[in-house]
Amino acid sequence: MTRKKIYLIAIVLIACLVSYIGFIFFLQSRSKVTIVMATNYLSSGEFHYATRAKAFFEQHGINFKNVETQGSRDNFELLNDPKSDVNAALILRGVLAKEDTTRIVSLGAVGIEAIWIFYRSTLDKPPVSLREIANLSVLVASSGSGSYVLTKKLFDGVAIDIENNKNFSQGHLTSQINDFVAGKGDVLIFASGLNEHNTRKLFFEPQIKIYQLEPNTDFYERTGLNVIILPKASVNEAANIPDRDVRLVASYRILAVKKDLPAEEQTALLIAARKLIARDQFEYTVFRSHLPAPVFNSEFEMSKVAMKFYKDGPPYLTQFFPEWLSYTIFD
Repeated sequence: MTRKKIYLIAIVLIACLVSYIGFIFFLQSRSKVTIVMATNYLSSGEFHYATRAKAFFEQHGINFKNVETQGSRDNFELLNDPKSDVNAALILRGVLAKEDTTRIVSLGAVGIEAIWIFYRSTLDKPPVSLREIANLSVLVASSGSGSYVLTKKLFDGVAIDIENNKNFSQGHLTSQINDFVAGKGDVLIFASGLNEHNTRKLFFEPQIKIYQLEPNTDFYERTGLNVIILPKASVNEAANIPDRDVRLVASYRILAVKKDLPAEEQTALLIAARKLIARDQFEYTVFRSHLPAPVFNSEFEMSKVAMKFYKDGPPYLTQFFPEWLSYTIFD
């Protein structure tokens, strides 16, 4: 290699390094912008995700605040309010109706929430259909939650209006789960991630069983929900829990932001999502999904920043110096 080529390569590398460092200082200069994320109740998967995100961002000098809410609809209202400090939110796909979402964009899916149906093994006859379940005493989440909206959508598919059905009792999800474990109600229905403590503990209750949905994929597609399979022994291999493959329906957990959130913060949220999910693979491996990922059939337009990220990956120069400059968000 000639000396001229060596000089040229050296100049290019130095230019890349200077540009990269300049980008870092530019991003750090924006650290006065606080990412405020609306999540869900304290023990939810959304709050857990935001808590881990907070630690990750603060480790890299970026301000982050997670806000406890009543769920997806609360999160949307906060994110959609121009006067609200909330500039990011976790929202279940499918929980909104005809709301104006033009001030919001999606960064894609960062989680999966299944609709779980648990019933008592002490029932005279285990339910074999949603219609049979509707004739039992059913505990569901409160009406303002995304969990309730998805449950309602599921039963709407079989022409059952849970809102006006006296067999369905609404309440705060944590209280409903605790009441069900204590013996109240015949059936419990809610939406959550598999890695949530409240979900996992139900599998280990000896008198509680997981309900398997009927194999009617056309029906589920009409509800706008995705059919997924919880594999046999995926909750606990040693105890063979569950003891069979279980058919479920689920919805994506969308990471949404205000449309005017700067590109640097959007990119930082995406990089954080990729790293957080990679470090907590359980529920995503079980459901055989590759997250984060773009979602085109949601209530929100995909962010242009996010689409570039999914196409090209993180900013190009971060591929060269991740270990040298590990104090940044891109380590």
